[in-house]
Amino acid sequence: MAKISPFKFMQEVRAEAQKVTWPTRRETAVTTGLAFVIGEITTDTYVEMSKEELENIALESTRTIDIDEFVPKSSIDPRYLIRPYYLVPDGKVGHDAYAVIRETIRSMNMVAIGRVVLTSREHIIGLEPLDKGLMGTLIRYPYEVRDEHECFDEIQDVKVTKDKEEVASAA
Repeated sequence: MAKISPFKFMQEVRAEAQKVTWPTRRETAVTTGLAFVIGEITTDTYVEMSKEELENIALESTRTIDIDEFVPKSSIDPRYLIRPYYLVPDGKVGHDAYAVIRETIRSMNMVAIGRVVLTSREHIIGLEPLDKGLMGTLIRYPYEVRDEHECFDEIQDVKVTKDKEEVASAA
């Protein structure tokens, strides 16, 4: 596992109230301070926590990115992409490590998949070389993307005639 450290973002990150899930630990927290649920508790059972208690368990940013694997860009479904960031080394110390990671990813023609903590939440991030820099794109967890069949199953199969296609393409 490689680390890129230290780094800084060249885009402002907004804090948003959102559901946070760590599926491997079966823990779920609502960052608005309303509830915190652990383990095999039913969905109707909640343990109330104060704002201070939630702040005590919040993840802290280490200003590092842990790289877990390298994948072909074509293997990342665009529905999972959230937003891009430009990543640059923070200070003189990080330039060498930054260049090595950037050029390694470039030579492999892959995307480095890693983890980063932003706004007290761990995110998946895809790293790609971009000119002299790196672009990091936040990637949604699978549970954050609805299955298209949930939305599209009730759409009727309609036969579209050539006349209707021509009228639509002429508009």
